[in-house]
Amino acid sequence: MKSILRFGLIQFAAIMFTTAAIAQVSAYIPLDFKGEAPSPNGCFIYNKGQLLNSEREPASRVTAYSMQYFPQMFMEKDNTLAITLDTRDTIPETQDTIVKFEIKFIGEHLNPSSSISLYEPLPDKYNFVFGHLASPMMGQTSYRRVIYRDVYPFIDVHVYSNKWGPKLYMVMRPGANPTDLRMKFMGQDSLIMDAFGYLKPFIDGRNIVLPKGLCYQEIGGNLVLVNAQLAYQLDESSAEVNFQPVSYNPDYPLIIDISAMGDADAAGATVPPKWNTFYGNTADDWSNDGTVLPGGGLLVAGTTYSPLFPVYNVVAGQFQGSRMAYLSEFDWQYSRIYTTLFGGNGADDGSSVALSSDGNSVFLFGMTTSSNLLVTNPGGGAFIDNSSQSRNCYIAQLSRTSNPPGVPQWVTYFGDGIGRATCVRQSPQGDLYILGSTLGYPAPEPNIQFTCNGTDGTFPMCNQLGPQAYQQTANAGGGDIFLARFNSQKQLVYSTLFGGSRYDHGSKLAIHSTGRVYITGYTESSRSTAYDNCQPPTSGNFPLCNLSGSYFQEDLNNGYYNFNFDAFIAGFEDNGSLFWSTYFGGDHEDAAWDISINPVTNQLYLGGLAGGYSSIGYAANDCQPPSGPGFPSCASGGQAQYPLTAPAAWQDGFVARFSLSDHRLRWTTLLGGSGVDVVLALDWDEGGNVWVAGSTESEIIPLAQMDGVYYQDVNGNAGIGASSDAMVFSFTPQDELRHGTYMGGVGNESPHMIVAPVAGQLYMAGSSMSTSAYPFACPSTTNPYCYLTYATMQPGTMEAFYADLRHGSGVGVEEHANADENGSALLIFPNPGNGIIEITLPEDLKGQFNLTVHDAIGKLVFNEIRAVGPGGSRLPLDLQSLEAGMYMVGLRALDGSAERRGQLLIK
Repeated sequence: MKSILRFGLIQFAAIMFTTAAIAQVSAYIPLDFKGEAPSPNGCFIYNKGQLLNSEREPASRVTAYSMQYFPQMFMEKDNTLAITLDTRDTIPETQDTIVKFEIKFIGEHLNPSSSISLYEPLPDKYNFVFGHLASPMMGQTSYRRVIYRDVYPFIDVHVYSNKWGPKLYMVMRPGANPTDLRMKFMGQDSLIMDAFGYLKPFIDGRNIVLPKGLCYQEIGGNLVLVNAQLAYQLDESSAEVNFQPVSYNPDYPLIIDISAMGDADAAGATVPPKWNTFYGNTADDWSNDGTVLPGGGLLVAGTTYSPLFPVYNVVAGQFQGSRMAYLSEFDWQYSRIYTTLFGGNGADDGSSVALSSDGNSVFLFGMTTSSNLLVTNPGGGAFIDNSSQSRNCYIAQLSRTSNPPGVPQWVTYFGDGIGRATCVRQSPQGDLYILGSTLGYPAPEPNIQFTCNGTDGTFPMCNQLGPQAYQQTANAGGGDIFLARFNSQKQLVYSTLFGGSRYDHGSKLAIHSTGRVYITGYTESSRSTAYDNCQPPTSGNFPLCNLSGSYFQEDLNNGYYNFNFDAFIAGFEDNGSLFWSTYFGGDHEDAAWDISINPVTNQLYLGGLAGGYSSIGYAANDCQPPSGPGFPSCASGGQAQYPLTAPAAWQDGFVARFSLSDHRLRWTTLLGGSGVDVVLALDWDEGGNVWVAGSTESEIIPLAQMDGVYYQDVNGNAGIGASSDAMVFSFTPQDELRHGTYMGGVGNESPHMIVAPVAGQLYMAGSSMSTSAYPFACPSTTNPYCYLTYATMQPGTMEAFYADLRHGSGVGVEEHANADENGSALLIFPNPGNGIIEITLPEDLKGQFNLTVHDAIGKLVFNEIRAVGPGGSRLPLDLQSLEAGMYMVGLRALDGSAERRGQLLIK
């Protein structure tokens, strides 16, 4: 039977700042391996009669208890620690319900006379003026640490804190036997050990999480890691727990740190993330690219150096080589579907990932030096290269529907002399594009072979599109961009180099619904002679193409040539012809890192860095290529345009918008402050708003707060030095700032993707080196993946992070209705009903649709992809699992072309 207490304790606390000497028995106080500061607010205090139990009697079993911590802890006699979780109501006259469970230390060598002492007194004093006390208790000292002394021979248990709440240390002094330590959980409804090895006691629908222990020793003043994730051993029948055996030096203390975890606590955070987790192990791990899945889940790819990287739900291959690519999927409730490694005996990167047009597989793309990749030929004339070179890239198609997921369907090497593999995308028509850069002088240049078939360690030069297709067949200098296209049968139909006499880098590509392909990046190649308009250059110039009426900048660094590189944009027709190519930037160094097409507004967005402008800022020419120094300027009316922070700014991020109807520049702004700032990722949402993610060292950036979106108004590294936080912005289709925030803790954060799907999420992923104050968050969904600890973070290493920064889409329910006069609402029958409904759709709706249901406060409670055929359709839907109430049912085309909503009343 669960313990349910109803406390009527009301504390009147007057805080005074005086100190008093406290007589204590000396104890060994361990150093904290993670260097976490204690909570600045919470404390522990002795119970001297002020505490009553649920029967309004003195709680004589409680020696001490915590104040201003969640969960609250009570240090009881008989080697017991009680933990309470409360349910607060909104009626002042009624008592609140508190549920309680206990952790009791047990075992053959348990010391029944163990004492409880408080250490590290704080200046705060508390006064207790209660009717049940004979006289007021004035000036009671608060403390920072509780120690259960000698629970077992030479073993103490410490209760301490970090910024998220209480934490436990199991301190084993020389002479201790770690196998003596055993805990019994009592009062909970259930006790489980989840897939991550975390202990979760559940009671009355609530639970706490005890992560694996961080096990270390203090030897000669140095902290030595023994086991970053010391596992529990759980006997479910008795709810008894101990720790796995561990090898250590018995001449020195052994400490097991079980750290509390909590929601966002980054500096200045006022709205927490919905989900924010680390992913990785003890070496460098980072995510590079990702996208949203049908149904609102997350697909992400990255690179790991960790031999014990956490794979899941796959036939786990052994970690090989020096690093490997990885691929992970999570559903819309943040539950991990699978994580798999990909690679061989060399160094492999998961640089980019794309979902196949049918949603049944994913394409993974990256660099490789491995000679033993599992080349897989799907047949049907698919491109296959079996050879492996020292600098090569690979393409892998992996199944999402196989059991287990991740089975290779197509794996091939590609090219020769490859320097970067940066982007893979598939068009709605099923064509697959890859983008990267080759090596060039003085490195070995690619060995070109004119073929559309699989090659033997050469770079395949192919053109099956016709003579109009742009094709540059020779490496022009210090490394060129390459672009390749495969048809739906995975046959190579087109490839080309693209660049000038110096180094050229391709960052990202974007595909328009018409089949047009846009690429961006940066180039060091200048124009020394008249350009060969829209044709491969013959004189080492960068390939330019002046589209009539478009933005066209014909000179690197705007003709000043003071610095090394500029951004560029190039567009190719579906038939392969080059129709637009221009430099983009000012008289200093500029680079583009991402490009995104917003189909709602038919606009193209570019994001990157604008460097070295000092006090110049913007050029004088509004929305035209600059004729003098400065970054291209374009803004009017209510458009946001933020100045360069002079004179200290060395590098700002930038966003630029072009209309795809005429390819004119419509808006630019710099983003950042006095530090180093860069825009790294772009996306759009169903309202046509653009989302921007980047990194910033600045302590002042444009800030704005939207309801329900993560907001942090202070850089997590403020006052520490040159370390970066993520920065996130959103702008309306009219270029007005909607949201601006930092995201990060103490350490570097770098976001590499942001995606805002129609289901209401705002996913961001990248890398973090934070060692404290990171805004972790674990949602109350079904089995979310939450690794909210720095336990495997080694000094100077990074871990991947995945986050959802938006709390639903805020759908409101005003009143019951079936359809409005315009027919834009859904026809739902029966309504009201018991949850078994049928949605009748008009004849003009067809294609793939996202079907969602939100409750009356805007929480997403159902999310699914449905196919709608031509000629109208009826969609059955079973919502019997939902409680009675009002709901909003939404249906939105995945391409954004149509949307319907209807209100549903479930009785």
